[in-house]
Amino acid sequence: MNLRFLLEDLLRNGQNFNYDNFSTKGEYGFPESIKPVYIAWKTRVETVLMDIFGKSSPVFEMFRKNEEFRIKGNGPDQFNSSHDYILGSIIAGLELIDYKPSTKKEANIQEGDNRVFLVHGRDDSTKNQAEIFLKELGLEPIVLHRQADEGQTIIEKFEKHSEVGYAIILLTPDDIGYLAENKEKSDVEKDLEYRARQNVIFEFGYFVAKLGRNRVCCLYKDGVTLPNDVSGYIYKKINNSVEEAAFSILKDLKAAGIQVAY
Repeated sequence: MNLRFLLEDLLRNGQNFNYDNFSTKGEYGFPESIKPVYIAWKTRVETVLMDIFGKSSPVFEMFRKNEEFRIKGNGPDQFNSSHDYILGSIIAGLELIDYKPSTKKEANIQEGDNRVFLVHGRDDSTKNQAEIFLKELGLEPIVLHRQADEGQTIIEKFEKHSEVGYAIILLTPDDIGYLAENKEKSDVEKDLEYRARQNVIFEFGYFVAKLGRNRVCCLYKDGVTLPNDVSGYIYKKINNSVEEAAFSILKDLKAAGIQVAY
């Protein structure tokens, strides 16, 4: 079946449901049990979106938002919010079903396949090791402060040189921080954390969004706090040198389609 037709059919069916007809009402007029026809429609939406876009896709994540609302025993606001997320996920799916990346973007990534952006903090030794390692693989490491300014602001310079095929993030314990609510406590009570520089965390998230997780490798040193928002990400620990993780990094580069010297 044509995928667009399937999604349009689900959208039409879903628009026929409202607070008055999706359930049987109890003694006080609130939903007591959801009608099988509504359950069947919602199950079809879930199955179709998961099959087309995958469980980790933004479209499916939007669908899952409907589960945050309790529609049994509550008024129309809860149902409407839940229902809007389901319909919204179908509409988002329709907008993406025919989407094709622009040729320009595809060309930029292809041309930059041997360029690897190196995100780093203040640990120059680790940064230098990573640069040497990448050069030995026949790749071109991009270190921002080594690039000409050309009258650009920092963000303009960063954006210009971010057209790469891969990014390596170095999380090193450069800063020390604690929760603001612990300000008046002693250093022992503050639960101090060693953290990467703020620019490193920003650039980490930027490249995950721009290139995808399969084109970003994160190396960290012992003691540094790892970002919570990407806790499902696979990190590689550096004990003494970057080369210790060489085999694992090389495997990831090849899996991402990066051409290496060996």
